[in-house]
Amino acid sequence: MDRKKYTFYLPIELVEELKKLSSQTRVPMAKFIVEAIEDLLKKYKKKE
Repeated sequence: MDRKKYTFYLPIELVEELKKLSSQTRVPMAKFIVEAIEDLLKKYKKKE
């Protein structure tokens, strides 16, 4: 998959939790964010 840099803001609490999860699982934060966005898009695509 090609990638494009994108900048956005997240609540501090989410970032802290994401960092913890990333540290515990050794999965990069970006990978979790991509997974979350893909899941969200699938959810809304089903409603169409």
